[in-house]
Amino acid sequence: MAPSLHQRVMTDSRAEVLRQATIHKLRKEYPVQEDRSILEAALTKADSSLLRGQWRYTEPLDPTLQNKTIVTISGQSYSVNDFFDYVRQRQQPPRNPALPTANTPTTSPTAPVLGSPVVAMHRLFDRFVSDRLISTEEANLEKKSTEFRTLMSEIRDGVLLSQVMEENVWERSMVDSTGQRQFFEQHKANYRLPERAIATLVIAQNDSLLKQATSVLSGKPPYQLRRSAASVSFDKNQTELTQSLRETLFDILVVMGHNPDYVIEVTGSHDPSERDSVSANRIRNVVSYLQKNGISLGRIMEKDYQGARPGVSKDAQRNVTFQYFSNAKDDVVKTITSKYPVAAGMPPVLSISEGAFAQGTNPYLDAIDQWKVGTTTLHRDNKAIAVIINRIEPARAKTFAEARGTVINEYQAMLEKQWLSQLRQTYPVKVNEAEIQKLVK
Repeated sequence: MAPSLHQRVMTDSRAEVLRQATIHKLRKEYPVQEDRSILEAALTKADSSLLRGQWRYTEPLDPTLQNKTIVTISGQSYSVNDFFDYVRQRQQPPRNPALPTANTPTTSPTAPVLGSPVVAMHRLFDRFVSDRLISTEEANLEKKSTEFRTLMSEIRDGVLLSQVMEENVWERSMVDSTGQRQFFEQHKANYRLPERAIATLVIAQNDSLLKQATSVLSGKPPYQLRRSAASVSFDKNQTELTQSLRETLFDILVVMGHNPDYVIEVTGSHDPSERDSVSANRIRNVVSYLQKNGISLGRIMEKDYQGARPGVSKDAQRNVTFQYFSNAKDDVVKTITSKYPVAAGMPPVLSISEGAFAQGTNPYLDAIDQWKVGTTTLHRDNKAIAVIINRIEPARAKTFAEARGTVINEYQAMLEKQWLSQLRQTYPVKVNEAEIQKLVK
């Protein structure tokens, strides 16, 4: 809606009142001298095509008008040619508010239109003078306003500094891969990684929540979630998907689409009176439907009992059931905490974070006297914490790829220092210490 709102504001009568007040003030500041004879001759060139928004002029103009000064504003002359060019660009066709678009002409090119071409041309001349006055004011802002002049000076200095820094320091530090590598080799001892624990931190509000989370995370991903989908029930010896079964499977498509780390387990079985291949065909048709609708095979696990499913009634043996898993630990947190709503602004009842931690970077890992692979349970700050250390990486030197970000920053600082040193040699700086001391006092 921005263009529409902008147009409404610009054409609103209140905006025109403000504009006219500004023009009235500018006319007092900048002398406007019109050549009345040239203006009257120029106005006679208007015809009915101007009222249609189709007025044109040919150059060169009549000798009495060609490049003749029609108005002078604060010593700056504007010719008839300048004015006519303005008219050609700013003329407007007649408008009908009832039409869907305001730019639609109401008449054909040959139809008569109401109004005076000379009056319309004179209005455009007044607008031409007003626009030139505003341009003159803009051109003189730096002379009139100390604040504006200071601001523009700061902007120019800032742009200039950015350009020379880009040319001499920033771009060079980014694209000079050979220089980066040489700087890394010369300062290799500065780029080291300390001993780090590759760990997962589980922080819970109580021991019960902590036990639930650590139980799920004890295995390897994908982690089984406490979330399943509605099963689909097949008739005896039936393997094809009916429209009703497809509608049930659509809910799985929605869940899998919203959760990119989810994996779905598709489980099938059959009752003793059915053929052994029935359960496999049911699973295959379900998986095929999921694949055709955007779920990749890598996100689907198949489980076929190839017979009766333990602990399930005879009719339920013909069901295909679904269980959600996830490769993301955050999904484990979401499923466990879904039954524990938290008020706004309160800390979560369960959170999981993982990463590589060095000594002094995490209070929970620092609380362990000696790091070792495994799980350590702590109770601090009224929280139950499980520190799961997967492995311990010994201290080592960083590779160039690992250190590259730091190398670029430090290489950039070196280039800037060298550049400033060259500038000081080219442009010696002399400091008047006595004057500085006066400022300090």
